[in-house]
Amino acid sequence: MCATRIAAATDRGPRDNLEDAFAASTLFLPFREGGQEITTCLGLDGVGGQRHGEVASAHGSDCIISSIMASFALARPSDDDLFVPDRVLSVIEFSLECANESVLQQIKLNPKLEGMSTTAVCAVIAGGKLFVGWVGDSACFVCNHNQIRKITHDHSEVQRLIDAGLLSEKNAKSHPLSHVITRFIGQPRGFCPETNTCRLFDGDIVLICTDGLMDVLTDKEILEHVQLFQEGRFSFDELPKRLIRRALEAGTRDNVTVLCCEYHAEPQSFSRTLTGAYPAAAAKAIQDFHKEAINA
Repeated sequence: MCATRIAAATDRGPRDNLEDAFAASTLFLPFREGGQEITTCLGLDGVGGQRHGEVASAHGSDCIISSIMASFALARPSDDDLFVPDRVLSVIEFSLECANESVLQQIKLNPKLEGMSTTAVCAVIAGGKLFVGWVGDSACFVCNHNQIRKITHDHSEVQRLIDAGLLSEKNAKSHPLSHVITRFIGQPRGFCPETNTCRLFDGDIVLICTDGLMDVLTDKEILEHVQLFQEGRFSFDELPKRLIRRALEAGTRDNVTVLCCEYHAEPQSFSRTLTGAYPAAAAKAIQDFHKEAINA
């Protein structure tokens, strides 16, 4: 089994349909010294109020995970700089750009999809570090026994007002522009993902969630649930489910998706995704497909 554990759950909440999507995959590179485990996790939230948000999030998820896994699956033993931060972040940025171009291409081919868009946050864990790229207001946190750190920074109108000193964090959630985002997949002009990286320590939990969770739970409440798991109160698979249940009890008005990844330093010798093996031949085929779609 892989050393890094993944658990995820999603719920449509009070909405009529589920516009969130998530994916996770773990790849093992046996040719690196001692072997190298690469874990990719992502969460997407089809933009509320727009048509076909569920199509945008599902399509974006497929594009991002396949592009990233292809990039690493095709690595060569001579790639000594494979996990240099700039290179990994470039892979993530490229995958988000692929997804944006592919969604725009889908709209071009089918005008009925006009306006579809989605947020996206993508986390890659490799070489003891967390690499994150995102657009929109879905988030990534790193939690341990003592603290929770938000690694992403929302691309939203209220965050812009907060950054400018014109709005307090306390009043942000009730602001009429609280769900207006400024960057997203499906953006025809000015698409610009943001990236960040940090070191991970054994036992850290990387938590990705959509805003249906953050709208009603504070960072402290999220951390309290993580701490209860770390104290052995419930299983790891229960962690995202319990966070979602708490968000529903707190009155969230949106879909809620939570994906948790418990980082451990010692990789094991096999690769998997949520849907099975990921052979290099398939990775190359998918990568070529996305290149053709972008150049079309």
